[in-house]
Amino acid sequence: MYIELKTPRLLLRPLGLQDIDSTHLYASDIENTKYMLFLPYLSLEETKFFLMHTEEEWKKDTPLVYAFAIVYQQKHIGTISLEIIHSNQGEISWILQKEYWNKGYTTEAAEALKQFAQYHLHLTTLFAHCDSQNIASQRVMEKIRMVRLKQSTSRKNKLSSLPSIEWTYQLTL
Repeated sequence: MYIELKTPRLLLRPLGLQDIDSTHLYASDIENTKYMLFLPYLSLEETKFFLMHTEEEWKKDTPLVYAFAIVYQQKHIGTISLEIIHSNQGEISWILQKEYWNKGYTTEAAEALKQFAQYHLHLTTLFAHCDSQNIASQRVMEKIRMVRLKQSTSRKNKLSSLPSIEWTYQLTL
């Protein structure tokens, strides 16, 4: 399956092995991933394994995970994903190379993915999670009209030695 989503500045296209170097650049960066549950990838092999799994999902007639490369001016700068968690619900997540932070790219990509979820997949609810210290992700969620639903103290980011607070956001489409 091949799906492209276009915004005024971005192209969202299927993420795959052709993106190994650019994915590893941001997915292995400690600062870039400090609020992430499953990152950083500590080796190129970890990144490759993730991308192989992503390509397998795109080969399905109905993927459970839609992982899109965020492309700006023909450069892969991040990833945004939609995971189907129930027949009418999905969870969105993202990561962006730090030199592209605070320019509205994640919000623009999230808005496009939200429209895709609603009008093409006919989902009725989206969820997202973030570390309570990740102010940038909180802002993205709020800009696309998600509402903070609850908090949990059980979040354990990959390289952190201590648990942190996780916030869950929800959007009814």
